[in-house]
Amino acid sequence: MTPPRIPPLDRQASPAFAEPADLPTKAALHAALAALNLDPSAPGAAIAVAAGSQTVTAAIGAAAPDGSAMTARTPVRLASLTKTFTAAAVLRLWETGRLDLDAPIANLVEPEHAAMLRTGGYDTGSITVRQLLMHTGGLADHAESPAYLNTVLDDPARIWTRTGQIAVMLDLGPPLSVPGAVFAYSDTGYVLLGGIIERAIGQPLGEAVRSLLRWGPLGLSNVRWEGEPPAKGPDRAHQWLDGFDTNLIHGSVDAFGGGGIVASIEDAAQLYAALVSGATFDRPETLDLMLAAPGHPTGSPYRMGLYGCETDGSQIYRHGGYWGLHAAVDPGRKLGIAAVGLDQAITQDITRIVERFALAARESPK
Repeated sequence: MTPPRIPPLDRQASPAFAEPADLPTKAALHAALAALNLDPSAPGAAIAVAAGSQTVTAAIGAAAPDGSAMTARTPVRLASLTKTFTAAAVLRLWETGRLDLDAPIANLVEPEHAAMLRTGGYDTGSITVRQLLMHTGGLADHAESPAYLNTVLDDPARIWTRTGQIAVMLDLGPPLSVPGAVFAYSDTGYVLLGGIIERAIGQPLGEAVRSLLRWGPLGLSNVRWEGEPPAKGPDRAHQWLDGFDTNLIHGSVDAFGGGGIVASIEDAAQLYAALVSGATFDRPETLDLMLAAPGHPTGSPYRMGLYGCETDGSQIYRHGGYWGLHAAVDPGRKLGIAAVGLDQAITQDITRIVERFALAARESPK
């Protein structure tokens, strides 16, 4: 689902960083979360910062209505943070010669989906994989449809399919633009990318992404995809939207590439650190391509699976997730940060915390 609007960067009160690794102290992370003024029995929050073999975490509050404590190892739905790793999986297919980023999607998506898109006015012979990665294919966004959200909340147990979500997008009307012209965030575009990955690998999306991004050697055995059996460890946290427990919503609501990963915040930070540390791609040029996204429209904030953000000469990359999440990477420091607030109402506060720490990492002495 579309992450909430990203607020301006807050460069005030940068947290203290420890030497020599320049990672924040656990106390600094905890203080940032404590400033949220959550009641101990209220929905919790967690944050993790990872670089190399080091990870620092903190958490506050409750993970479930029974009062069980939130921790940085409590699994959560990562929502649109998943897009970063969907994009990375596509780039691994490109890096290994199994996919052309500039190929039209007509013969890459399911024939049924290609036919649906053509009927809806989408030129599948002109829309490319690269454009889907950059949200420039002219696609609308099924997750932004009021009818979709209303249906999800009215019937949370409904099981969604990729086909059903594409149909919701088509009900929104004709394409937003010709392919490549403008940035328009589209969960549906990443739903199509998820299908392209499955067809290229011949495996379910979770297995394909796990294999392509080489998560096994990272030892993150608790990272899973919606629909896969829960891993050993804590139960998934309850994430709340305007007082509604989103754990009641079937995971298929956001499981096809735009979302789908279930992982702890500690795992998420380590996945982001791995992305920029050389553990994910064979060649540094692939990461460069992901972060530069040549050909993106002038003024577009999006690259490939990440938003670019430059301030006072500092370049970081970030992404939000609808259920109260935010993450950032600093490629120069090979550092990843991820955080969640289990009440979606504090999403912007979580965003500011993540980006304060990302900028503090940039500004701390080397």
